Amino acid sequence: DEPNYNVSIPIYHQLAKYQGLYGQKERVLFSGDGGDEVFCGYPHYKKSQTIDNYSKYLTSKLFSKLFALKSKGRKSIDFNDPIERWLFFKFWENSFLMDPVSREEMARELKSEFNHVYQEFKKNKSTSHSTMQLDRQFWLAGENFTRVDKIYMGQSIEVRLPFATPEFVSLLDYKIRKSGSLTKHFGKALIRQRYKNKLPDYITNRMAKVGWRGPMDQWFSTKMKELFLDITPTKNSEIVRWEAVRKHISEADKWPGKQIHWYLSSAILSKKFNLEI
Repeated sequence: DEPNYNVSIPIYHQLAKYQGLYGQKERVLFSGDGGDEVFCGYPHYKKSQTIDNYSKYLTSKLFSKLFALKSKGRKSIDFNDPIERWLFFKFWENSFLMDPVSREEMARELKSEFNHVYQEFKKNKSTSHSTMQLDRQFWLAGENFTRVDKIYMGQSIEVRLPFATPEFVSLLDYKIRKSGSLTKHFGKALIRQRYKNKLPDYITNRMAKVGWRGPMDQWFSTKMKELFLDITPTKNSEIVRWEAVRKHISEADKWPGKQIHWYLSSAILSKKFNLEI
């Protein structure tokens, strides 16, 4: 009932449906949602820590100017500001909206709405830690928790998230502050160490993050591109430049990324409910 770009949604839905209809009839399940955001699981946390390391030798202003120069004139970023750095990793520059919101506008809006979180950031030893906390504020609340609640409650299943309990999150934040940076925590190091010799080595020693995503490039090279074009409207609306979306899909020689799924999802909802999107 809302646009979503997560390509794994159908898998999550089928799992919930299977558990609801054919599972062992448990009405309460435990999920690991929130684990990446407290155990430093995402690769961009390591990139963010690299920025922290460079910031020891370069002022924020100089670092921002170097970024603007390298990125061909894009406006500079205050990498010491947690929200601006979070948007550096998360913001979609390539918008197909008629009235797109710039990264600078988004930063101003988020700073205004979430000004209170800066008090929490003052406790942290690094900006990387603060951006990880923003993932919990924005990504977890807006995507993971919403998805889990809607999909599983639709099957009368309650999902509980132990990694997201305030007491547990506070404990992990304390450990990160005590160590001074995220370096010792990358790739869920803490939980890997805890389960060393209890789980197989190919799990505890595997550093690459393994997700649910299918072979998108392979699918796109066969029938997926045709499906995307069938879904996408042929004429622009007052909200979306659909002609540009179609051109982007047509000219892509590989899967154009998850952003395009937000527009596809919007197109499906527009047709189903006769909406102007």
